[in-house]
Amino acid sequence: MNIREIKLAITVGLMNSGNYLNIIQELMEHLAAQVGAFIEQHIVHNATLDQEHSIQTLALRYENCTLNIDLIQNSTTQLQYVNRFDVY
Repeated sequence: MNIREIKLAITVGLMNSGNYLNIIQELMEHLAAQVGAFIEQHIVHNATLDQEHSIQTLALRYENCTLNIDLIQNSTTQLQYVNRFDVY
């Protein structure tokens, strides 16, 4: 498993996307030979940043790795932003 290659694929995919979580899941499916099969998704942390913004940390577990994603959501516009992601 090449973590550098996985991070690069996710970064490039995020540049051309609007629905970040779906794009990340699709990208990870294409990398199934490296990351393995999808096991589960769960919320690690959920917090309010201010009146309009909240942050949610999600963990996507695969057979060979776990992908943690911090998503910031604007409740007014319903736009999402990826603050950070990490593969381990």
